[in-house]
Amino acid sequence: IVKVEYATPRTEQTGSVAAMVETQSSMFIPAAIIEAQSADVDVVAGATKTSEALIAAVKDALSQVK
Repeated sequence: IVKVEYATPRTEQTGSVAAMVETQSSMFIPAAIIEAQSADVDVVAGATKTSEALIAAVKDALSQVK
């Protein structure tokens, strides 16, 4: 795994703590996946659903190329 591309998350709460946590998770998860060379990484606290969605999408993509 050399790159994880994703759409920029959109949130209705721009500037809020929730938006900040979502943005952090969407940056952390791809980096963690690349470092681990696996989609089996931890979720970001406070952004569990966003983290789980990113991880599930990567697992789906990987299953299609194997």
